[in-house]
Amino acid sequence: MNKLFLRMLALGLSLWIIDILMASISFETTSLIYLTIVLTVLNAFVKPFLQLISLPLTIMSLGFFYLIINAIVLSIAFTITNAGANSFFAIFIASILLSIINSMVSSFIGIEK
Repeated sequence: MNKLFLRMLALGLSLWIIDILMASISFETTSLIYLTIVLTVLNAFVKPFLQLISLPLTIMSLGFFYLIINAIVLSIAFTITNAGANSFFAIFIASILLSIINSMVSSFIGIEK
């Protein structure tokens, strides 16, 4: 339970940093908490299913389609929480930044993958 809370804390902090860095992505504090919870649930249940279905595309694209899956999951989370995003391209860039920033924050907090 403590590890789950730390992962959610790292994800929330990463989303907050992305909100600061990108003008095309915006959400309020309450929607940030809600987005963190929804994204955690989607990453646990929906993302593995999408990865399994799109495995042939991921192999044929040499892993590039995995970035698209990350953007799709983030887009679903933004839609559920009514968070602001200008375009799918902005969500795609935000998903790449989220991966990078979340791994840096997680290693700073001390969460091993």
